[in-house]
Amino acid sequence: MAEISVGRAAGAGLRLIRREPKAVLGWAGLYLAAAAITMALFGAIFGQFFTTLARDAEPDPAVLMGLNAQMMALQPLVWLGAIVLQTVLMAAVFRAVLQPEERRWAYLRLSGQELWLGLVYLVLSFGISIVAMMLLFPVVGLAVFLGYLFRDALGPWGMVLIGGPTLLLFMGAVVWLMLRLCLAYPMSFADRNFRLFESWTATRGHAGRLFLVFLLAVLIALGVQLVGFVICAGLMLAVIGPNWQALMAGDPLLLLRTVGPFLPLFVVLGSVLSAVMAAITTAPLAEVYRQLRG
Repeated sequence: MAEISVGRAAGAGLRLIRREPKAVLGWAGLYLAAAAITMALFGAIFGQFFTTLARDAEPDPAVLMGLNAQMMALQPLVWLGAIVLQTVLMAAVFRAVLQPEERRWAYLRLSGQELWLGLVYLVLSFGISIVAMMLLFPVVGLAVFLGYLFRDALGPWGMVLIGGPTLLLFMGAVVWLMLRLCLAYPMSFADRNFRLFESWTATRGHAGRLFLVFLLAVLIALGVQLVGFVICAGLMLAVIGPNWQALMAGDPLLLLRTVGPFLPLFVVLGSVLSAVMAAITTAPLAEVYRQLRG
């Protein structure tokens, strides 16, 4: 049976970034385009909101509710766009790892592979959420019942002593389920078909190593995010100046006017960081699938 190389799989994203920096910049461009569309959708609403705050010391609640209703009406469109963006970027990373010869357009496509990947993405996202919610209430109920049953023996900490381990076991079960089904994404992409329970078969006996792979990948991602946060925070302090505390606590419109001209820079940096995160967190899936496939 094929084995998973934990270090090689966890570092697949970093190797991909080193091998295909132009593709990563292309993915950042896609994130930037998505951010621009989102800002165009919500820009007029936020502009009206800040105009209302500047004009009225106590804005009319009906006006604020109307603006909130406009934002809520756009949420389904934003949600759908986020799913498409996530699917296309995930497919691009899979293609870069599994089909490196297909490098044109930074590995970005809208094809049957993306459709199958999007379908399994929806099924897993909603399916695991529904299963987790269905199991959560009985688990919490059992913990409360046992805590009440042994309240005399365990004292006031009984609920914590029983509920804590019970919740950890529940979370561990959900993580284990996600690990067993995680290869459904690259399998559906590679086979150009819907694959779900095939992942259950492929990951049998590998849950421990899969956990280590994604734990290391998450730690790498957190380290990169920390570097990005430090850079953005330093730039923000440089823009705001030494009186940043007073400015942060003062008029939000003044803060917006001060930072506003530099917002495009922060959006660009955020887009690059998002593309890097996509590579770091998604490439391990494709690498694990490639190792197990042989």
